[in-house]
Amino acid sequence: AATMEMAYNLNVPLVTALQGANEGERNQKGFLTCEAENCFVEVIKRAENGEGAIVRMYENKNRYTKTKIHFHKKISQIYECSLLEENEKELQITGQSVEIVFKPYEIKTFRVIDLFILT
Repeated sequence: AATMEMAYNLNVPLVTALQGANEGERNQKGFLTCEAENCFVEVIKRAENGEGAIVRMYENKNRYTKTKIHFHKKISQIYECSLLEENEKELQITGQSVEIVFKPYEIKTFRVIDLFILT
């Protein structure tokens, strides 16, 4: 049963913002995808110090999970961070993907450099 997913969809509706005309490119894929069905992207936002974007994810099925995040735009660096957005270690990028490991119910925060999402 997908109780967590159904509850999330019910209680956290998609929020959109109206934007005027611009010269940006249209990206049908979004910013990133995660291979694991039990790992959720909770937040994508500009870093508090302005250096890159913050991606916050969590594991919700009480499982040790090794997975990959695929970015749909080229990134130059990615760091695993504390919840206070302090860089802890740089992660290896392979192509446009990075391999990560979640412990059961773990929350992870990443700083992504050159992921232009909120300009």
